[in-house]
Amino acid sequence: MSESLTPKARVQLLGAPRLIDAAGKSLALPARASLLIVFILVSARDLTAPRSQVARFLWPDAPNASANLRQLLARLGAAQASVGIDFVRFDRRNVTLNVAGASIDLIEFQAALATLSWATCQAVIGEYPGDLLEGISVADNDLSSWLDVHRARIRNAMVAAFADLLETPSARANPRTAQAIASRLLEIDPYQEAAYRALMRAFAVSGLIDLVAVTFDRCREVIGRDLGTVPGQATIDLYRELTRDAAPALFAFPRPAGNSVPPSDLRATLPRLVILAPPAAGNDKTLVENATLVLDDTLVGLCSLRTVRIVAAHTAWELSGRLDDEAARRFNIGYTLETALRRRGIADLLSVHLFDTRTREIVWADTYPLSADALAGAHRGLSTAITVSLADAVERAEIARFEKDDNPQAYYWHLMGQKYLRYMDLPSVRRAHKAFRNAIAADPDFAPAFSGSARATQRQWLVLGRGDSDLLAEAEAIGTRAVSLDHRDARGYREVALCNLYRRRWDDSIAWFSEAERLAPQHADLISDFGDALGHAGEPEKGLQKVERAMELNPIPPDQYWWNAAGLHFQLRDYRAAIAAIERMGDPLPALRIAAAAWACLGIEAEARKCATKFLHSYPDFRVAQWLAIVPDRRPEDQRHYELGLKLAGFR
Repeated sequence: MSESLTPKARVQLLGAPRLIDAAGKSLALPARASLLIVFILVSARDLTAPRSQVARFLWPDAPNASANLRQLLARLGAAQASVGIDFVRFDRRNVTLNVAGASIDLIEFQAALATLSWATCQAVIGEYPGDLLEGISVADNDLSSWLDVHRARIRNAMVAAFADLLETPSARANPRTAQAIASRLLEIDPYQEAAYRALMRAFAVSGLIDLVAVTFDRCREVIGRDLGTVPGQATIDLYRELTRDAAPALFAFPRPAGNSVPPSDLRATLPRLVILAPPAAGNDKTLVENATLVLDDTLVGLCSLRTVRIVAAHTAWELSGRLDDEAARRFNIGYTLETALRRRGIADLLSVHLFDTRTREIVWADTYPLSADALAGAHRGLSTAITVSLADAVERAEIARFEKDDNPQAYYWHLMGQKYLRYMDLPSVRRAHKAFRNAIAADPDFAPAFSGSARATQRQWLVLGRGDSDLLAEAEAIGTRAVSLDHRDARGYREVALCNLYRRRWDDSIAWFSEAERLAPQHADLISDFGDALGHAGEPEKGLQKVERAMELNPIPPDQYWWNAAGLHFQLRDYRAAIAAIERMGDPLPALRIAAAAWACLGIEAEARKCATKFLHSYPDFRVAQWLAIVPDRRPEDQRHYELGLKLAGFR
């Protein structure tokens, strides 16, 4: 292509309309300037229209339409000049679109749609950020109707093309891609049954029969509520076919025969295993940190055990260095893994010994090198040895994945990512994201790196104010990839569940959390998150039971558990319990808005104002409407209840 024909800029008409120069600098297009461009594109021969025709279109009833157009063109000309774009040209008689001066997303999208294939479908649907001139509205009824017609025409053509594609053999042969396409299609058209069918097929291929049922129920609910009808026969028949052999209790991955203990039946009589962090005194800080990261990751991996209970990391680290006989009895600790750092020549070693806390009998002992290349081996050795020592035969078979040779560089970067995820500031989140990308580059099949990357992307969305829906969609896609790589690792399910919660897909979120908990019934952080999600989905009683279960697993719980409990107590109108939970937090400041609302609902204005004043001192920009807009509550009454409490407390 010659230099003169190379597009120098881009005109974005799908989604929010913008002018974008070659360097990426963008400028929002005014409403009527956007309408002018679309009008010429769809109506004018040779992309040229008389000024009088454009003026009548934009201001059909205005006596000064020509003067209005003159002012609009002057502003548009200045806007183009500011970003170096020469796209809309005009003289005394005509307005012309100079397509050699810019690429136009609408033209490119329609051309791609006309030749849509399975090879191009993901790229094409990614080029549809939203409807034509999304966010643009006009007061004139005729102009508004014209825009609605063209929006619907483009959207319907896109939906029809992708719906047809999802029914092809290629879609059945590529369930993961079909799932991603179907999910995006339902965001655009929530009534598209071809997309629901594609999701059901994709879940069935992965063994997620419970999600097949959830998807069908969601289809039936949406179509029944909004359209007053039922799913078509093809959708009903597919659902019956896919679930014909499913047991009444739909588990995604049936456990091996011989282990029938469900997560909810983990009894307090089971002995606990606590893994103690190595002493920090006298040891290199980085070395202690690396050892602790390996131990933390080992704990997460062991959360699927059912014959011994795992003391969660927060409690384990709190007990390190001060676990005496009284504490062992109090927390029912049956086994202790003590750790220490040793130096042998120039090598740093992690020395461990596992003993029966009640008899002090040594069960097993070993040492592991702690160089960057050896961290994966340390994790694998610890996990395998603990499992062989304490788990039954069924569990040993299920956790055999620890015996694989992990890529040492991938595991090292995975641990670095986990380290940075301890902090919620943007630089740390970005460092975590980079570390997980390095892990994926070192080993593209390492599932924990993908689940970590999903969490980092989700954290970035949170830190940036939850405004970029693309980040959340990206996090969900990465989490789904983690699940596809290792369907026994609960971490990927947890990330997909959280993304679905934030995207207000409550039923999907609960289904993913349920599968995550089934896989890791002792993952206390996961279960606390599940409880919070149940509250947002309108089931606070069940949510509180989950948080209490998480506290049972993590008896010295982190602040987040108390925060989740406080929100659920408030939702249940138990204001005293909400306040008591916040008072148990080490740093209650972030949760003081709930305490303020609870005091206000109790009618104790002085305490409410005190909490609100303290909170606003650190968060002066907090506004009730902005906050409630991002709280993913399913029930309007929960939002109204929270809003009332906040406003009674003095928040604006």
